[in-house]
Amino acid sequence: MGFLLVFFLAFSLNSAVFAQNTKIYIAQIPIFSSDDNPWAPGRPREQQRAIDIMIETFKKHDCDLIPTDLSQPLPDAHRIIIFDVPYLYDENYLKLHDPNKCICLLWEPPTVLPFDYDVRKHDRYCRVYTMIDDFVGYNHYRKYYYPQMCLEMIDPVVPFHEKKLCVQISANKYFPSPFELYTERFNVVKFFETQPTNDFDFYGMHWPSNVFRNYKGIVKTKKDVLKNYKFAFCYENSKNINGYISEKIFDCFIAGCVPIFWGAENITHFIPSNCFIDRRSFSSTEEVYKFIQEIPQQEYECYLANIKNFLASNAGFKFSLEFFIDTLGKFVIPNYDRSRIFDDQICQKLIALD
Repeated sequence: MGFLLVFFLAFSLNSAVFAQNTKIYIAQIPIFSSDDNPWAPGRPREQQRAIDIMIETFKKHDCDLIPTDLSQPLPDAHRIIIFDVPYLYDENYLKLHDPNKCICLLWEPPTVLPFDYDVRKHDRYCRVYTMIDDFVGYNHYRKYYYPQMCLEMIDPVVPFHEKKLCVQISANKYFPSPFELYTERFNVVKFFETQPTNDFDFYGMHWPSNVFRNYKGIVKTKKDVLKNYKFAFCYENSKNINGYISEKIFDCFIAGCVPIFWGAENITHFIPSNCFIDRRSFSSTEEVYKFIQEIPQQEYECYLANIKNFLASNAGFKFSLEFFIDTLGKFVIPNYDRSRIFDDQICQKLIALD
């Protein structure tokens, strides 16, 4: 009897060891912002809702997704997910970790983090995920889509005649690059400062409060601002970069606001042209202004209908958090089975996009 008890205890302990969850570490966590969880300076990044959802989802597949700062060796790691190439002071940390376990997601565009795109640094990873299409298909590069927490337009949408004409939400910052669009954002602000009408407001961080008559301050929740405007000047940080599409255009879609978009060169490969106004079709902000002033309500509401259809489509679903998790899961989770972490409806959408 004693022998059997000892054997049972030993077997139970061994089973417990084998039953331990797979450990996947996540470092350099980026800013996931959402309407129910707007970003605020000083908020611990690992406490943001998108990261919480990822942790909860991975747990369903017996995987622990663990935030880390890379400063200590992680011998028990199955994979280590790193957002953006670490800054110089973090590069020594990276040497502590097996490159065959490390994957990198290039999050910021080349305008903001040019060293992110030094391909010599990419050899430190077994896989590199990027939104930029020009990398995809070569060596260990794979495509991902900027994940959105929500892909549904507000209901009801603020009526056409209750909306002000146009808005821009952008921080007052600048990074030197031949592809930067910070200058164009500022040109929008300057143009409307010269107009006698009251058709335009702008919001954002780091703008002087007493210089621009159209400046309205800092935004807490973008949806609550954008929903009150018919159009939004929606410029990415960079232009002419294939595939780089951030949350900006989706912020407009969700709020029932039509974006005036400038950014990815091949934007219509991902989002139908009837969902936005293409800034490249105009020679100046003045031309855009005249165009949007003249759009009748019926035509405007066609834009909104097209946006709703896109958000509900398979093409729109590629920008969901679920699709992002599935993209990573295929590589970082051992014996990945999406049916363990998603319901049947989500699985069917994912299967349709395989």
